[in-house]
Amino acid sequence: MERKYCNLIVLILTLSLVSCLPETNVGKDGALLLKSDVEAIEIPADVHGVQVQQQSVLVSCNRSWSAFFEPEVPWISLSVSEFENIAQTEESTQIELFIDNNENPSDGRETNLVISTADGKISIPVKQGRQIPYISLSTPERVEDLSCMEDTYLVKFSSNISWKASIEDGATARVTLDKTEGKYDGEIALSFAENDDTEKNPEAVLVLSGEESGLSNPVKVYFKQGKATPYITWISEELTYQSSLSGEVTVEFKTNSPWQASVKDNADGGISLSATSGTKDDRSLQVLFGGFYGLGKTRSAIIELSLSSGEKASLKVSQKANGLFLDFSGGNQPFTTEIPHAPIKSISTVLVEDTATDYTYSFDGVNYEFVFYSGSGYALIDGADGETCGIAWTQVSRAVGQGSWIKLPAVQGRTLVSVRAYTSNMGSTGTKRFMIGDEQPLDTTLPSKQHNLAENSVLANGHWAVLNIRDPLPATSYYLLACNGSLYFSKLFLEYSE
Repeated sequence: MERKYCNLIVLILTLSLVSCLPETNVGKDGALLLKSDVEAIEIPADVHGVQVQQQSVLVSCNRSWSAFFEPEVPWISLSVSEFENIAQTEESTQIELFIDNNENPSDGRETNLVISTADGKISIPVKQGRQIPYISLSTPERVEDLSCMEDTYLVKFSSNISWKASIEDGATARVTLDKTEGKYDGEIALSFAENDDTEKNPEAVLVLSGEESGLSNPVKVYFKQGKATPYITWISEELTYQSSLSGEVTVEFKTNSPWQASVKDNADGGISLSATSGTKDDRSLQVLFGGFYGLGKTRSAIIELSLSSGEKASLKVSQKANGLFLDFSGGNQPFTTEIPHAPIKSISTVLVEDTATDYTYSFDGVNYEFVFYSGSGYALIDGADGETCGIAWTQVSRAVGQGSWIKLPAVQGRTLVSVRAYTSNMGSTGTKRFMIGDEQPLDTTLPSKQHNLAENSVLANGHWAVLNIRDPLPATSYYLLACNGSLYFSKLFLEYSE
């Protein structure tokens, strides 16, 4: 009796176990065979590094069958088309499931994989968990050895969400980000400006947040820059000022401290500075060049910057002379042969009338030949204050200014490119017009039009008339002419190029 009772219990348990499996009646002699190798499918919200997950299901069936999802959902699909009848010639077939990552942090997702035949079907529950958002740093969360100089730091992290990046309010470091938002794994380059403070360590906090993606707490990275070491260095490179005339050039440098400046090895004192000290915010200087005359001569000096801590930076600057300067004021005689002098009351006296007179200007051991000509004579004259103020044509026997010219020296290997004539107190306020030609004018006429290479008008007193020669010719003599009125000037500057 007990034996029969035990057999009954075994039979009941067996039937119960079979009824739990996802299959229908399994029999012989053509009976329906339909089962899978899983009872349920559990899918994680996401798999790191992939956009689509993949799982397999092994289906055993001895009938034509179709597979589909019930209810239909857009986030999962099969390797076989839904509702596609498959004529089975084998008992087992593996089908693939393709599942999108679930980016929803609030809810999981569910559906059923249905395997159906004309004689029966099985339903396999499919569940995907909700997203658990994260941002995980691959680089340190504290960086306290950041250089005080301009620097870039790369923060790397892995993530399964959309994120945003920002610098937390209150940062004392000056920093910019190359991007402020993204999705999934990422890296952000932080560019730190130089810390030029020798007493403070600037700080900043990078915040990686994802509230909209369900991340409850942001991830933070802490930065601290080192204190600045006192330094001073030139931005400008060694330079040469190409002019005999006085002028200035701006030079630039970098520093984080108050500084002093001086001029070293300045033999003739012709190079000076606009300032000799400044704060850390003053980062430029004007180098002042005085008049420096001759052709091909060079003078130089060293501009030295220094800090109280002992750091120094030096820059060589040079000035290259490119012109001849003649000054007739104050009775100066720049020529080896003296020019006649006539007091202002005797200006009507005829001096060297209708004569082309050669004068030799000797400079730095080199002789330069000038030729003066006027139909009315010329002389050094005095101004209203009684001092010799320049040279003038004396305007006696010819129409005013006609036929008065100076032949300027031709210099081998160089080209005259411009002439400047300066007028001072010479008793006349009328406008004077000067011209330059490359052909000797007649006694009483100006050069023909094609030789009028440059001209300029200037007030008689206290102005430079600048005449830039168009298409200048090398090693050529040019003629400076007075085109109307008396030719008054106290200074001449001739600029040559190599």
